[in-house]
Amino acid sequence: MRFDDLNNKEFELLERLEDSVLVRTYMARQGNLGRYVSIRQLISDQEEVSHRFRNEAAALAALRHPNNCRLLDAGAATIDGSYGPYFVFETVVGETLESALRRVESLQTAQILRLAQQLLGALAEAHRNGILHRQLSPQSLHLSQHEGMPDHLTIVDYGIEACIAPNRWSRLVREARMTCTPYLAPEVLAGEPPSARSDLYSAASLLYRCTVGVAFSATDDTDVDVKAPRFDRLSLLRMEMIEVFDRALRVDPNERYLSANEFLEALEPVVEKAHDAALVGPSMSRLSTQATGTSNKMPGQSLISKYPSVWILAGDPALDDTHVARLVKATAHYRVLVLDREKARATAESVKLGHAKLPWVVIFGDLHVILQVTLLNALRELPTTQRILVSAKLNAQMLEAAVNFCGTDRHLLLPMDEETLAETIEEHMAKCRRQLQRSELLEAQRLGLEARPGRTQGTRKHSSITGKFAAVAQERSNGTP
Repeated sequence: MRFDDLNNKEFELLERLEDSVLVRTYMARQGNLGRYVSIRQLISDQEEVSHRFRNEAAALAALRHPNNCRLLDAGAATIDGSYGPYFVFETVVGETLESALRRVESLQTAQILRLAQQLLGALAEAHRNGILHRQLSPQSLHLSQHEGMPDHLTIVDYGIEACIAPNRWSRLVREARMTCTPYLAPEVLAGEPPSARSDLYSAASLLYRCTVGVAFSATDDTDVDVKAPRFDRLSLLRMEMIEVFDRALRVDPNERYLSANEFLEALEPVVEKAHDAALVGPSMSRLSTQATGTSNKMPGQSLISKYPSVWILAGDPALDDTHVARLVKATAHYRVLVLDREKARATAESVKLGHAKLPWVVIFGDLHVILQVTLLNALRELPTTQRILVSAKLNAQMLEAAVNFCGTDRHLLLPMDEETLAETIEEHMAKCRRQLQRSELLEAQRLGLEARPGRTQGTRKHSSITGKFAAVAQERSNGTP
């Protein structure tokens, strides 16, 4: 689906993401620049929207903090049959804090301190520009590896709901029972307009969850039983952190911190103690672990396919029907599996359960990295499978994200002639074959198949994936020089 705004900026809508109260969110590709973006459109016929929209767009465009999502464009258009103003944001590659918290009950102390500093620093800039987030929650915080540093936090979803009258927005939030509701300040839930202090309440609430493992409740107090993760050598600081969060979680807004900077200052003594310990906590982001070079098997991991095989992930603009057909043609002499989004999700489950034979080569596009396709995540720990990223335009940010998310052995830039495409695939098939042979040799040595000098071992059969090492192992076991 495509639409053109009044300035002839063309966007191709790729996927409709989760909506909020009055906002529709889309993943899109901007045709004239060839980049992926996030579009948020406000659906409302209120008269004050136009004036509020211009003010909010101007304020968002002024944000420059590295932990705030950047506004790229704004306008008004008919999308999906509905007319309204829209914002175009940069695409943030990475997992949400909510996703990270599902994997662990609570985070390491050093991780929480890093996130707190980034979160409060970004909010301080937004509040200086008169911008309120309004719906801060773990779902609106994204984590990635940025410039070599893990756990880089980016705040997304600065609400264009600010274009709506605050009282009406508060009522709609309560009626819709949004996912951010557990993190909203009591006065907002009671119908009062949001404020900078209500944003700080939400920030403290989600940091509390990172520390304790459960969302904050007004019935909790600082005597709550805190269970730190194993090997958290800074765990003694956790109660001090909770005491700092406690003030931001007061029911009366006037008893909370006056600003995000004041919140940061209150947290500074805890940060200094952590620095004095000269410890660097582990990363919580799955993007910070390189997939290539690791040899640890996943639970229930399937064996790699006995025969050379290729998986091609479809559904990306760079991998449309024409390009997929070319790839299938170039790999026709192998076992080829073309997977759309639904098939990829089902295959990921099979891989995790150990029911699927793993491919020698997997080919995917930029969009699969942006949307964090579960299959790529399931394949990220495999040292043998070759990963080829195909894109229509060189995108350094996407390439870095792909390397961090699932490991990338080659980046192909389209258009590419048939000969070069075939040579690239053959090169990585050969690389996979060499790695398999090396693994078989190591396994054979471990099992004692390699004859020791001066001794002759009995014949022992060995089933080789490549079919080449078996003969060598047989000769060596018979004492053949």
